[in-house]
Amino acid sequence: MEKSRDLFKKIGDRKVTFHAKLGVIKDKNGRDLTEEVQIKKRWHEYTEDLYRKDFNSIDDLNSWSNELEPEIFESEVRLALGCLADNKAAGVDEIPIELIKILQLMR
Repeated sequence: MEKSRDLFKKIGDRKVTFHAKLGVIKDKNGRDLTEEVQIKKRWHEYTEDLYRKDFNSIDDLNSWSNELEPEIFESEVRLALGCLADNKAAGVDEIPIELIKILQLMR
């Protein structure tokens, strides 16, 4: 018992306290900033630029339209419906899968 207490005491004595360090960030021109005042000023500029940015511009819409998911084909929906099991609880639309399958067969 005494040995384990001594061991934990030694471990506790060796623990190092955390000291926050200021890192290095870059300014708009790519130069390193190391001074605390410079770093705070750069963060202030950065956040102001974020809020000042116009997200409703045509360029933003065009870039987003290129990232859209491809269209879903009817064959993909048919395949997914065929894989669904019967006698399961309806989803948020409260339509049982059996009804959807019957309507699909009637097409």
